[in-house]
Amino acid sequence: MKALGLILAAGNSSRFGNSKNKLRENFRGKPLISYVLEAAKNADFEDVAVVVGKDQMLDLIPQDFTILENSSSELGLASSLRVGVDYAFRFGYESVIVALGDMPFISSLAFEKIRVAEDASIAVCTYNGVRGHPVKLGKDVWFLLPISGDVGAKSLFDYDGRNIVEIECDGNCIDIDTEEDLKEWNLKTK
Repeated sequence: MKALGLILAAGNSSRFGNSKNKLRENFRGKPLISYVLEAAKNADFEDVAVVVGKDQMLDLIPQDFTILENSSSELGLASSLRVGVDYAFRFGYESVIVALGDMPFISSLAFEKIRVAEDASIAVCTYNGVRGHPVKLGKDVWFLLPISGDVGAKSLFDYDGRNIVEIECDGNCIDIDTEEDLKEWNLKTK
């Protein structure tokens, strides 16, 4: 099944507390976004696309990734997901495997486990029983995704009624939302 790795990185970092793009912030010696990009790069995707906003971060994204610009990123996460899904539709992908740019502990193994969930329209990694990322969305559910707002695939978890496959993964998928999160997780070990 042809799956697109999709990293959403167009947010405006509003909870981060300053005018900086949090994905550029130093996390354990590297820009925060670099961790999820490396994990996606090491997974077995034909293509990985990164949805960016006003700060395109071209200097941080590997040259072999596809960069998709969300010119309406102020409409929220759903608009970025829609940009990625539209790209996947145009290029014949059967599913998208979605992760967020501010989740430094997602592993390439988590991407792989979700990618190979063959019989699932929706599959989600779980960490100690808690749903997280990456999330697999088959093309048969793309039309159900919201087009605006700060909600993505999670809106389908309660709405759609389809069988959602949960796949247990090691580690965690915390996201770095605030400067305090960044400081706290910089001090902790994996």
